[in-house]
Amino acid sequence: MKIYLQGDVFIMFKLKTQPELPVEFYNENIGDTELAEPENSNWYPIYKIVLGFLPPPHMNPSILDVGCGTGMFAKLLYKYGYTRYSGFDFSAVRVKIARKVVPNFSFFKKNMLDRGMQDIYPLYDNIVALEVLEHIENDIEFLRSIPAGKTIIFSVPNYLSRTHVRAFPNQETVRERYSEVLTFLESGCFTGKSSGYHKDAYGRSVTTYSQIFGFKCIRRSDYVKDYSYYGRT
Repeated sequence: MKIYLQGDVFIMFKLKTQPELPVEFYNENIGDTELAEPENSNWYPIYKIVLGFLPPPHMNPSILDVGCGTGMFAKLLYKYGYTRYSGFDFSAVRVKIARKVVPNFSFFKKNMLDRGMQDIYPLYDNIVALEVLEHIENDIEFLRSIPAGKTIIFSVPNYLSRTHVRAFPNQETVRERYSEVLTFLESGCFTGKSSGYHKDAYGRSVTTYSQIFGFKCIRRSDYVKDYSYYGRT
């Protein structure tokens, strides 16, 4: 466990809170915020940052949304005029909802490390993974499975929750974890209030400012380091 000072409050972060939750949890637990219009979503501020990282719609970029969930970000992309989009999620329930939310886009059920995904990743110029990497144990293995030179846009939080395998107390810890795999180009941050998971030095619950970090990166070339299991499914 590491303790970081945020303002005048000590925040304790565990590098790993628990194993990742099974797909049944995500099939059965879908909150109202995941069914709202994207502009009313808790994640709308980070969506706006990510939009700034993407090429504009008139350039007709191809986008693959990893862990697309119920299709909120997809709906925002559609409103902005993007057309070359596909999203996937390992939750069949969420994929079914996303297809109803944006029927003009393509959604499919898949796990990011399933056999055959290595044939899909090269088809897209921009790989988006918003609020995904903190939920999975094989985050680095997933990033290594994406071809070198691809643009990867992702976001991760600095707070812990029941569904998070890990949390990142600041942007530097994100770069430390992924710098051997990714070259960081741009970053942005959304700050909002949250409570419940943060404790002060005396173990008391406190209200603090939680953050979501967004990054635009390039998948680094394979020669950076020799990974014996690169590309394994």
